[in-house]
Amino acid sequence: MIQNSYTPWTLAEKIGFRFVFIFFSLFILFFNNGVFPIPGILTINLFQGIQIIVMWLANGVLGLNYIPSTVSGGSGDTTYHYIMLLFVSLVSVAGCLIWSLFETEKSNYNKLLYWLTVIVRFYVGIMFIHYGLAKIIKVQFASPDLMRLLTIYGDSSPMGLAWTFFGFSNGYNIFMGIAELLCVLLLFKRTVVLGAIISLMVSANVMAVNYFFDVPVKILSTALVVMSLFLLAPNFYRLVDFFLKDKATSLKVLESPMTNKRGLLYTKITFKYLFIVVCILPTVFSNLKRREIYGDAAPKLPLYGAYSVDSFTSEAPVPKWEKLIIQRSAYSAIKMANDNIEYCNMTVDTTKHQLVISFNDDLNTGHTFNYHVLDSDNLELTGMYFGRTLKVKLKRQHFKLTERPFNWISEDPYNR
Repeated sequence: MIQNSYTPWTLAEKIGFRFVFIFFSLFILFFNNGVFPIPGILTINLFQGIQIIVMWLANGVLGLNYIPSTVSGGSGDTTYHYIMLLFVSLVSVAGCLIWSLFETEKSNYNKLLYWLTVIVRFYVGIMFIHYGLAKIIKVQFASPDLMRLLTIYGDSSPMGLAWTFFGFSNGYNIFMGIAELLCVLLLFKRTVVLGAIISLMVSANVMAVNYFFDVPVKILSTALVVMSLFLLAPNFYRLVDFFLKDKATSLKVLESPMTNKRGLLYTKITFKYLFIVVCILPTVFSNLKRREIYGDAAPKLPLYGAYSVDSFTSEAPVPKWEKLIIQRSAYSAIKMANDNIEYCNMTVDTTKHQLVISFNDDLNTGHTFNYHVLDSDNLELTGMYFGRTLKVKLKRQHFKLTERPFNWISEDPYNR
Protein backbone atom coordinates (compact mmCIF):
# COMPACT_ATOMS: atom_id res chain seq x y z
CA MET A 1 0.00 0.00 0.00
CA ILE A 2 1.50 3.36 -1.02
CA GLN A 3 1.12 6.21 1.46
CA ASN A 4 -0.95 9.10 0.06
CA SER A 5 1.19 12.23 -0.39
CA TYR A 6 -1.77 14.49 0.41
CA THR A 7 -2.92 12.88 3.65
CA PRO A 8 -2.72 15.60 6.35
CA TRP A 9 -0.84 14.88 9.58
CA THR A 10 -2.03 15.74 13.05
CA LEU A 11 -0.24 18.49 14.98
CA ALA A 12 1.29 15.92 17.36
CA GLU A 13 2.63 13.89 14.41
CA LYS A 14 4.22 16.97 12.85
CA ILE A 15 5.86 18.13 16.09
CA GLY A 16 7.08 14.62 16.87
CA PHE A 17 8.52 14.23 13.39
CA ARG A 18 10.37 17.55 13.59
CA PHE A 19 12.11 16.47 16.79
CA VAL A 20 12.89 12.96 15.50
CA PHE A 21 14.21 14.31 12.18
CA ILE A 22 16.67 16.68 13.86
CA PHE A 23 17.67 14.19 16.57
CA PHE A 24 18.31 11.23 14.24
CA SER A 25 20.16 13.42 11.73
CA LEU A 26 22.52 14.82 14.39
CA PHE A 27 22.95 11.46 16.11
CA ILE A 28 23.94 9.74 12.87
CA LEU A 29 26.37 12.57 12.12
CA PHE A 30 28.05 12.65 15.54
CA PHE A 31 27.79 8.93 16.32
CA ASN A 32 28.67 7.76 12.82
CA ASN A 33 30.80 4.85 14.11
CA GLY A 34 32.40 4.35 10.71
CA VAL A 35 29.11 3.56 8.96
CA PHE A 36 29.08 6.35 6.39
CA PRO A 37 32.32 7.59 4.82
CA ILE A 38 32.77 11.25 5.81
CA PRO A 39 35.55 13.33 4.19
CA GLY A 40 38.51 13.82 6.56
CA ILE A 41 38.52 17.63 6.37
CA LEU A 42 34.82 17.78 7.26
CA THR A 43 35.35 15.31 10.11
CA ILE A 44 38.23 17.30 11.60
CA ASN A 45 36.48 20.66 11.41
CA LEU A 46 33.16 19.27 12.58
CA PHE A 47 34.49 17.48 15.62
CA GLN A 48 36.82 20.30 16.61
CA GLY A 49 33.77 22.54 16.70
CA ILE A 50 31.64 20.05 18.62
CA GLN A 51 34.47 19.48 21.11
CA ILE A 52 34.48 23.18 21.98
CA ILE A 53 30.72 23.07 22.58
CA VAL A 54 30.95 19.86 24.64
CA MET A 55 33.71 21.33 26.82
CA TRP A 56 31.63 24.48 27.36
CA LEU A 57 28.59 22.40 28.33
CA ALA A 58 30.64 20.20 30.65
CA ASN A 59 32.56 22.91 32.46
CA GLY A 60 30.69 26.16 31.87
CA VAL A 61 27.13 24.85 32.33
CA LEU A 62 27.34 21.54 34.23
CA GLY A 63 30.41 22.49 36.30
CA LEU A 64 32.05 19.07 35.90
CA ASN A 65 35.68 20.21 35.69
CA TYR A 66 35.89 17.67 32.88
CA ILE A 67 39.13 17.07 31.00
CA PRO A 68 38.65 14.78 27.96
CA SER A 69 40.90 11.76 27.73
CA THR A 70 43.44 11.75 24.91
CA VAL A 71 43.47 7.95 24.86
CA SER A 72 40.87 6.13 22.77
CA GLY A 73 39.76 3.03 24.67
CA GLY A 74 37.02 1.93 22.31
CA SER A 75 34.27 3.07 24.65
CA GLY A 76 31.19 4.78 23.28
CA ASP A 77 29.89 5.70 26.74
CA THR A 78 32.47 8.20 27.95
CA THR A 79 31.56 11.45 29.67
CA TYR A 80 32.25 13.14 26.34
CA HIS A 81 29.70 10.94 24.56
CA TYR A 82 26.99 11.56 27.15
CA ILE A 83 27.51 15.32 27.01
CA MET A 84 27.41 15.12 23.21
CA LEU A 85 24.13 13.20 23.51
CA LEU A 86 22.82 15.96 25.79
CA PHE A 87 23.90 18.55 23.21
CA VAL A 88 22.11 16.65 20.42
CA SER A 89 18.96 16.42 22.56
CA LEU A 90 18.98 20.13 23.45
CA VAL A 91 19.54 21.17 19.83
CA SER A 92 16.73 18.85 18.73
CA VAL A 93 14.28 20.37 21.23
CA ALA A 94 15.29 23.92 20.29
CA GLY A 95 15.21 23.14 16.57
CA CYS A 96 11.78 21.54 16.90
CA LEU A 97 10.38 24.61 18.69
CA ILE A 98 11.80 27.03 16.11
CA TRP A 99 10.62 24.83 13.23
CA SER A 100 7.12 24.62 14.74
CA LEU A 101 6.91 28.39 15.19
CA PHE A 102 7.90 29.26 11.64
CA GLU A 103 6.21 26.48 9.69
CA THR A 104 2.55 26.16 10.56
CA GLU A 105 0.92 25.59 7.19
CA LYS A 106 2.64 22.34 6.14
CA SER A 107 0.09 19.53 5.96
CA ASN A 108 2.59 16.63 6.09
CA TYR A 109 6.26 15.72 5.84
CA ASN A 110 6.01 12.64 3.65
CA LYS A 111 9.02 13.55 1.49
CA LEU A 112 11.24 14.30 4.49
CA LEU A 113 9.97 11.14 6.19
CA TYR A 114 10.96 9.13 3.14
CA TRP A 115 14.51 10.48 3.13
CA LEU A 116 14.90 10.19 6.89
CA THR A 117 13.72 6.58 6.64
CA VAL A 118 16.29 5.91 3.90
CA ILE A 119 19.11 7.38 6.02
CA VAL A 120 18.06 5.42 9.13
CA ARG A 121 17.63 2.21 7.11
CA PHE A 122 21.14 2.49 5.71
CA TYR A 123 22.64 3.53 9.06
CA VAL A 124 21.16 0.58 10.96
CA GLY A 125 21.63 -1.87 8.09
CA ILE A 126 25.26 -1.04 7.34
CA MET A 127 26.05 -0.85 11.08
CA PHE A 128 24.87 -4.43 11.55
CA ILE A 129 26.61 -5.58 8.37
CA HIS A 130 29.86 -4.22 9.86
CA TYR A 131 29.23 -6.02 13.14
CA GLY A 132 28.13 -9.19 11.35
CA LEU A 133 31.33 -9.24 9.28
CA ALA A 134 33.37 -8.72 12.46
CA LYS A 135 31.77 -11.86 13.89
CA ILE A 136 31.97 -13.99 10.74
CA ILE A 137 35.64 -13.03 10.26
CA LYS A 138 35.98 -13.37 14.06
CA VAL A 139 37.76 -10.21 15.08
CA GLN A 140 35.19 -8.74 17.48
CA PHE A 141 35.25 -11.81 19.71
CA ALA A 142 38.62 -13.48 19.20
CA SER A 143 39.24 -16.88 20.78
CA PRO A 144 40.34 -16.56 24.42
CA ASP A 145 44.10 -16.06 24.48
CA LEU A 146 46.39 -17.51 27.12
CA MET A 147 46.25 -14.41 29.32
CA ARG A 148 42.46 -14.62 29.33
CA LEU A 149 42.51 -18.35 30.09
CA LEU A 150 44.81 -17.73 33.05
CA THR A 151 42.48 -15.10 34.50
CA ILE A 152 40.45 -16.36 37.47
CA TYR A 153 36.69 -16.18 36.90
CA GLY A 154 36.28 -13.96 39.92
CA ASP A 155 38.89 -11.53 38.60
CA SER A 156 37.19 -11.15 35.21
CA SER A 157 35.29 -7.98 34.41
CA PRO A 158 31.66 -8.52 33.36
CA MET A 159 32.63 -7.44 29.82
CA GLY A 160 35.67 -9.73 29.86
CA LEU A 161 33.44 -12.64 30.90
CA ALA A 162 31.03 -11.89 28.04
CA TRP A 163 33.87 -11.58 25.51
CA THR A 164 35.31 -14.92 26.69
CA PHE A 165 31.89 -16.56 26.33
CA PHE A 166 31.33 -15.21 22.81
CA GLY A 167 34.92 -15.74 21.69
CA PHE A 168 35.05 -19.39 22.77
CA SER A 169 32.75 -20.64 20.01
CA ASN A 170 33.41 -20.20 16.29
CA GLY A 171 29.97 -21.61 15.51
CA TYR A 172 28.15 -19.15 17.74
CA ASN A 173 30.09 -16.27 16.16
CA ILE A 174 28.90 -17.40 12.74
CA PHE A 175 25.32 -17.74 14.03
CA MET A 176 25.36 -14.20 15.49
CA GLY A 177 27.08 -12.85 12.38
CA ILE A 178 24.45 -14.32 10.03
CA ALA A 179 21.66 -12.82 12.16
CA GLU A 180 23.28 -9.38 11.90
CA LEU A 181 24.06 -9.74 8.21
CA LEU A 182 20.36 -10.40 7.57
CA CYS A 183 19.83 -6.72 8.38
CA VAL A 184 20.97 -6.19 4.78
CA LEU A 185 17.22 -6.49 4.11
CA LEU A 186 16.91 -2.92 5.41
CA LEU A 187 18.73 -1.66 2.33
CA PHE A 188 15.87 -2.68 0.02
CA LYS A 189 12.46 -1.01 0.12
CA ARG A 190 10.42 -4.19 -0.36
CA THR A 191 12.06 -5.95 2.61
CA VAL A 192 12.33 -3.03 5.05
CA VAL A 193 9.73 -4.36 7.49
CA LEU A 194 11.27 -7.83 7.67
CA GLY A 195 14.72 -6.28 8.02
CA ALA A 196 13.48 -3.97 10.80
CA ILE A 197 11.96 -6.90 12.70
CA ILE A 198 15.30 -8.71 12.51
CA SER A 199 17.27 -5.57 13.45
CA LEU A 200 14.96 -4.99 16.44
CA MET A 201 15.55 -8.52 17.73
CA VAL A 202 19.30 -8.32 17.14
CA SER A 203 19.72 -4.82 18.58
CA ALA A 204 17.58 -5.65 21.64
CA ASN A 205 19.86 -8.62 22.37
CA VAL A 206 22.97 -6.47 21.88
CA MET A 207 21.52 -3.77 24.13
CA ALA A 208 20.75 -6.33 26.84
CA VAL A 209 24.32 -7.66 26.75
CA ASN A 210 25.71 -4.12 26.89
CA TYR A 211 23.54 -3.14 29.85
CA PHE A 212 23.82 -6.32 31.90
CA PHE A 213 27.51 -7.03 31.24
CA ASP A 214 28.61 -3.39 31.56
CA VAL A 215 29.77 -3.12 27.96
CA PRO A 216 30.44 0.57 27.16
CA VAL A 217 28.34 0.76 23.99
CA LYS A 218 25.02 1.42 25.68
CA ILE A 219 24.25 4.68 23.88
CA LEU A 220 24.70 3.23 20.40
CA SER A 221 22.88 -0.05 21.04
CA THR A 222 19.92 1.79 22.59
CA ALA A 223 19.79 4.09 19.55
CA LEU A 224 19.71 1.07 17.22
CA VAL A 225 16.70 -0.32 19.11
CA VAL A 226 14.92 3.04 18.90
CA MET A 227 15.69 3.38 15.17
CA SER A 228 14.43 -0.14 14.48
CA LEU A 229 11.17 0.76 16.25
CA PHE A 230 11.01 3.95 14.16
CA LEU A 231 11.23 1.90 10.97
CA LEU A 232 8.43 -0.37 12.17
CA ALA A 233 6.21 2.44 13.48
CA PRO A 234 4.31 3.15 10.21
CA ASN A 235 3.18 -0.49 10.15
CA PHE A 236 2.66 -1.02 13.88
CA TYR A 237 -1.11 -1.62 13.76
CA ARG A 238 -0.80 -3.73 10.62
CA LEU A 239 1.79 -5.94 12.32
CA VAL A 240 -0.45 -6.26 15.37
CA ASP A 241 -3.32 -7.31 13.09
CA PHE A 242 -1.16 -9.87 11.30
CA PHE A 243 0.73 -11.39 14.24
CA LEU A 244 -1.74 -11.07 17.10
CA LYS A 245 -5.22 -10.82 15.56
CA ASP A 246 -4.84 -13.25 12.67
CA LYS A 247 -6.07 -10.66 10.19
CA ALA A 248 -5.04 -10.21 6.58
CA THR A 249 -3.26 -6.91 6.02
CA SER A 250 -1.01 -5.03 3.64
CA LEU A 251 2.11 -3.12 4.57
CA LYS A 252 2.41 0.63 4.17
CA VAL A 253 5.17 1.66 1.76
CA LEU A 254 6.48 5.20 1.68
CA GLU A 255 6.16 6.82 -1.72
CA SER A 256 9.48 7.72 -3.30
CA PRO A 257 9.63 11.40 -4.30
CA MET A 258 12.08 10.60 -7.08
CA THR A 259 11.06 10.57 -10.72
CA ASN A 260 10.41 7.30 -12.53
CA LYS A 261 12.28 8.35 -15.68
CA ARG A 262 14.39 5.41 -16.79
CA GLY A 263 17.73 7.29 -16.95
CA LEU A 264 17.38 8.78 -13.48
CA LEU A 265 16.14 5.46 -12.14
CA TYR A 266 19.26 3.66 -13.39
CA THR A 267 21.44 6.46 -11.97
CA LYS A 268 19.73 6.05 -8.59
CA ILE A 269 20.23 2.27 -8.58
CA THR A 270 23.88 2.57 -9.65
CA PHE A 271 24.59 5.17 -6.96
CA LYS A 272 22.87 3.04 -4.33
CA TYR A 273 24.95 -0.06 -4.98
CA LEU A 274 28.19 1.90 -5.33
CA PHE A 275 27.45 3.55 -1.99
CA ILE A 276 26.85 0.16 -0.34
CA VAL A 277 30.14 -1.18 -1.73
CA VAL A 278 32.06 1.91 -0.56
CA CYS A 279 30.60 1.57 2.94
CA ILE A 280 31.15 -2.18 3.30
CA LEU A 281 34.17 -3.30 1.26
CA PRO A 282 36.81 -1.42 3.31
CA THR A 283 35.41 -3.06 6.45
CA VAL A 284 35.96 -6.52 4.96
CA PHE A 285 39.62 -5.80 4.21
CA SER A 286 40.12 -4.05 7.56
CA ASN A 287 38.69 -7.01 9.50
CA LEU A 288 40.79 -9.51 7.56
CA LYS A 289 43.90 -7.45 8.33
CA ARG A 290 43.01 -7.20 12.02
CA ARG A 291 42.45 -10.96 12.17
CA GLU A 292 45.94 -11.54 10.76
CA ILE A 293 47.57 -9.11 13.20
CA TYR A 294 45.97 -9.99 16.54
CA GLY A 295 42.96 -12.20 15.87
CA ASP A 296 42.61 -15.94 15.45
CA ALA A 297 44.75 -15.90 12.29
CA ALA A 298 47.67 -14.12 13.98
CA PRO A 299 50.77 -16.36 13.86
CA LYS A 300 51.49 -18.18 17.11
CA LEU A 301 55.03 -18.71 18.27
CA PRO A 302 56.58 -22.17 18.29
CA LEU A 303 56.34 -23.54 21.87
CA TYR A 304 52.97 -21.74 22.12
CA GLY A 305 51.45 -22.32 25.54
CA ALA A 306 51.23 -21.30 29.18
CA TYR A 307 53.89 -22.94 31.32
CA SER A 308 54.03 -23.23 35.10
CA VAL A 309 57.47 -23.06 36.71
CA ASP A 310 58.55 -26.36 38.28
CA SER A 311 62.03 -25.19 39.27
CA PHE A 312 63.83 -21.84 39.10
CA THR A 313 67.60 -21.75 39.66
CA SER A 314 69.70 -18.58 39.44
CA GLU A 315 73.33 -17.89 40.36
CA ALA A 316 72.19 -14.66 42.04
CA PRO A 317 68.80 -13.40 43.28
CA VAL A 318 66.39 -12.31 40.53
CA PRO A 319 62.60 -11.90 40.62
CA LYS A 320 61.16 -15.40 40.52
CA TRP A 321 58.85 -16.51 37.73
CA GLU A 322 55.56 -18.26 38.34
CA LYS A 323 54.43 -18.74 34.75
CA LEU A 324 55.81 -18.20 31.25
CA ILE A 325 53.20 -17.31 28.62
CA ILE A 326 54.39 -17.83 25.03
CA GLN A 327 51.82 -16.76 22.45
CA ARG A 328 52.62 -14.05 19.86
CA SER A 329 55.96 -12.38 19.22
CA ALA A 330 54.67 -8.96 20.31
CA TYR A 331 52.29 -10.21 22.99
CA SER A 332 53.78 -12.66 25.47
CA ALA A 333 54.33 -12.36 29.19
CA ILE A 334 55.97 -13.58 32.37
CA LYS A 335 53.89 -13.84 35.53
CA MET A 336 56.08 -13.26 38.56
CA ALA A 337 55.78 -14.96 41.93
CA ASN A 338 54.33 -11.73 43.36
CA ASP A 339 51.50 -11.95 40.75
CA ASN A 340 52.85 -9.03 38.71
CA ILE A 341 52.65 -9.61 34.97
CA GLU A 342 55.53 -8.41 32.80
CA TYR A 343 54.52 -8.18 29.14
CA CYS A 344 57.32 -8.76 26.67
CA ASN A 345 58.32 -9.59 23.12
CA MET A 346 59.51 -13.09 22.34
CA THR A 347 61.18 -14.75 19.39
CA VAL A 348 61.75 -18.47 18.99
CA ASP A 349 64.48 -19.86 16.73
CA THR A 350 63.64 -23.50 16.14
CA THR A 351 66.94 -24.07 14.28
CA LYS A 352 69.18 -22.86 17.10
CA HIS A 353 66.69 -23.90 19.76
CA GLN A 354 66.76 -20.43 21.27
CA LEU A 355 64.13 -18.30 22.97
CA VAL A 356 64.78 -14.55 23.22
CA ILE A 357 62.80 -12.44 25.69
CA SER A 358 62.90 -8.64 25.51
CA PHE A 359 61.08 -5.99 27.54
CA ASN A 360 60.16 -2.50 26.39
CA ASP A 361 62.66 -0.86 28.76
CA ASP A 362 65.51 -3.23 27.95
CA LEU A 363 68.72 -1.43 27.00
CA ASN A 364 70.20 -4.55 25.43
CA THR A 365 68.94 -6.81 22.67
CA GLY A 366 67.11 -9.15 25.01
CA HIS A 367 67.63 -12.21 27.18
CA THR A 368 68.66 -15.31 25.26
CA PHE A 369 67.83 -18.82 26.45
CA ASN A 370 68.62 -22.20 24.97
CA TYR A 371 65.55 -24.38 25.23
CA HIS A 372 65.21 -28.13 25.37
CA VAL A 373 61.87 -29.83 24.81
CA LEU A 374 61.80 -32.75 27.23
CA ASP A 375 58.40 -33.98 26.02
CA SER A 376 55.10 -32.52 24.82
CA ASP A 377 54.42 -30.92 28.21
CA ASN A 378 57.85 -30.20 29.69
CA LEU A 379 60.35 -27.54 28.67
CA GLU A 380 63.74 -26.52 30.03
CA LEU A 381 65.39 -23.10 29.58
CA THR A 382 69.03 -22.20 30.27
CA GLY A 383 70.51 -18.79 29.59
CA MET A 384 71.38 -15.28 30.75
CA TYR A 385 68.75 -13.14 32.46
CA PHE A 386 69.82 -9.61 33.43
CA GLY A 387 73.43 -10.76 33.44
CA ARG A 388 72.81 -13.82 35.62
CA THR A 389 72.77 -17.47 34.64
CA LEU A 390 69.25 -18.84 34.93
CA LYS A 391 67.86 -22.34 34.60
CA VAL A 392 64.11 -22.90 34.53
CA LYS A 393 62.07 -26.06 34.23
CA LEU A 394 58.53 -25.55 32.98
CA LYS A 395 55.38 -27.64 32.61
CA ARG A 396 52.68 -26.85 30.06
CA GLN A 397 49.30 -25.95 31.52
CA HIS A 398 46.15 -27.45 30.00
CA PHE A 399 42.73 -25.77 29.87
CA LYS A 400 39.50 -27.77 29.92
CA LEU A 401 37.69 -24.88 28.27
CA THR A 402 39.66 -25.15 25.03
CA GLU A 403 40.42 -28.88 25.08
CA ARG A 404 36.89 -30.16 25.76
CA PRO A 405 35.57 -31.57 22.41
CA PHE A 406 32.04 -31.29 21.09
CA ASN A 407 29.81 -34.14 22.22
CA TRP A 408 26.52 -35.27 20.70
CA ILE A 409 25.93 -37.69 23.57
CA SER A 410 26.43 -36.79 27.24
CA GLU A 411 25.21 -39.22 29.86
CA ASP A 412 25.91 -36.60 32.53
CA PRO A 413 26.25 -32.82 32.10
CA TYR A 414 29.91 -31.82 32.10
CA ASN A 415 29.37 -28.56 33.98
CA ARG A 416 32.40 -27.49 35.99
